[in-house]
Amino acid sequence: MLGCTMVLVPSWVLRRPKRRSPRSRMIRRRTKAKPAARTIRPPRQRPIQSFIAGVPSDGHDFELWVAGRLRQQGWRTRLTQTSGDQGIDIVATMGRIKVGIQCKRYTGSVGNKAVQEAIAGRVFHGLHIAAVVTTGTYTRSAEELARKAGVHLYGVGDISEIRKLAKRQP
Repeated sequence: MLGCTMVLVPSWVLRRPKRRSPRSRMIRRRTKAKPAARTIRPPRQRPIQSFIAGVPSDGHDFELWVAGRLRQQGWRTRLTQTSGDQGIDIVATMGRIKVGIQCKRYTGSVGNKAVQEAIAGRVFHGLHIAAVVTTGTYTRSAEELARKAGVHLYGVGDISEIRKLAKRQP
């Protein structure tokens, strides 16, 4: 009888699940991989209305709007093609002076890229002056590059100032 008990006890002990201390359960819980957090995307928002009435919210319409304001001041304007324009959206001419304008319909800050595109467009189109017009603001870096490269930076309310560029040129 004693021999049977010895055989059953080890098998019963082996089948029994191993108990863990509460501390080991806490450690295991901490190291357990957490599921990835779901990213919640905000709903698409409509563009913020511009601070100047009548400024279109679409980029191409904004280019047409700027060209219209320039024509009101006596400039002859020509819109470049949408692709391959090398950074110039509008070529405005008054007398012998040709000005290339890069239009940026932004609510935030316009950076170096717009100024670089205006520089490249000025060379590509053989223009006298390059300018950038935006509904937003300019970064400090963009202002510094524009100052050194001779690119003029304007806000929407400053479009009338572009006329002064034609008077400065010889």
